[in-house]
Amino acid sequence: MSVWTLSRVPAGRSLVEQTPDSPLAKFVGKVLKWVPADVAVLYTAFIKALVDDPKDDPNIWLTIIFVVLTPIFVVLLAASSPNGARGRLLLTRAMLSIPAFAIWSIAVPNSGWDQIKWFADHPAWVVGFAGVGGLLFSLGADLIEGSVTGGD
Repeated sequence: MSVWTLSRVPAGRSLVEQTPDSPLAKFVGKVLKWVPADVAVLYTAFIKALVDDPKDDPNIWLTIIFVVLTPIFVVLLAASSPNGARGRLLLTRAMLSIPAFAIWSIAVPNSGWDQIKWFADHPAWVVGFAGVGGLLFSLGADLIEGSVTGGD
């Protein structure tokens, strides 16, 4: 899933292609479809550029900046597509991209989240909570998107 796709998929169309994969593959696709991959690539590139030593952590502000930029990219990319999402659907997808990016970024090594003491002191718990949060978020996001599109 990418910001490009998230913005450009018209109302009533699935964000993830349905394939006859295993139940695990379908589950993973459901969770990952809300993570904006284009912004994620830029985010990880910035982290790589800012981290000289594995013990270095980029400032938490980098994460905050990307959380803010994510829905802006969703809207701008939708505007550049004649068949892109519009109106309430676009606003919904843009708003859903915010927690999706935040949840995903927690699991990125050397992200600014490590500057928060509890996160740094409990990495296994952080990943576990992020996984559960991602699952609950994706289920809720699907319900929200379905209510906006009329369940199509």
